[in-house]
Amino acid sequence: MYIEGYVKVQSIVYPYGKQVVPQFLFIGDRVWRPCSLLPAVVSKITNTRTVASIGFESEMNQPCWIKIDTLKHRLVRRYDDGSALYECEIKDAETLSPEFSFRHHEYRLRLFHHTNSETVPMIFSSGELRSSSSNYEGSTHHAERSFVYFTDFPSLTTPEDFLRVAMSDKGRMLGLEYDQPEFGVEILKVPERSMGVMDASIELLVEPELIDPQPMLYHDQRIRKEGDSLYWELMHKNIFRIPVEPGGVIFVKEQLQAIADADVRGLHMPDSILADVVNLFYTTQLSGFLSFG
Repeated sequence: MYIEGYVKVQSIVYPYGKQVVPQFLFIGDRVWRPCSLLPAVVSKITNTRTVASIGFESEMNQPCWIKIDTLKHRLVRRYDDGSALYECEIKDAETLSPEFSFRHHEYRLRLFHHTNSETVPMIFSSGELRSSSSNYEGSTHHAERSFVYFTDFPSLTTPEDFLRVAMSDKGRMLGLEYDQPEFGVEILKVPERSMGVMDASIELLVEPELIDPQPMLYHDQRIRKEGDSLYWELMHKNIFRIPVEPGGVIFVKEQLQAIADADVRGLHMPDSILADVVNLFYTTQLSGFLSFG
């Protein structure tokens, strides 16, 4: 059984081929982000018709199937980063648990920037969200660009919440295991961060094209003799970051302060409530095996 939805897809080029990546899957007022993907099957039927079938998992070993047929499914929008929003059909959509989804408004993502209560008035006074050069896990830094970070949940209240966004109240070590046994386990130390420090969040509507693509790891179970599956693992599904120039900022609207503390379900969001971004860098081509960086 198929149900109707919308999917933002992007073709990402690697040294050994191309993968069609569904970055966000929209059904009703909910949106899912993948944690893993099966290789896409793209068939050019005629010069005017292409059919794509993509295995999409929002939690491991719970796949649904996204079908895009350009003869029957409308191209809703092309984004400046080279991606596109299509109508689609989803098979086995019951595997998409609401627990792993978040809300959107007209395909703009409802995301949260976490900070502390003392900083919130300064953010709205300046109208800016400042960026950081820190990478995902916070133990390395980028020299050529900075990022403004968001999550898809409104508060950080438990140690598990912190680990989902690559932080820890105890500075725990995280291990990244490769398929090739000779590489061993890569150990990443997450900087210690007290849960009480980040006691506030600001909600924003963000255009999906602004979000940096998730890092991807290609897995071949045959290497470890654990099966014959080939799949992509997408890292940090709860972390969303917007790239800007080093030291750059994102400008926000003052009206968002009221939205941050309100129950926004069913609330009409005027067009003025947006995150305006300057000096963007878009990542449209990735290569090789990518880890937390």
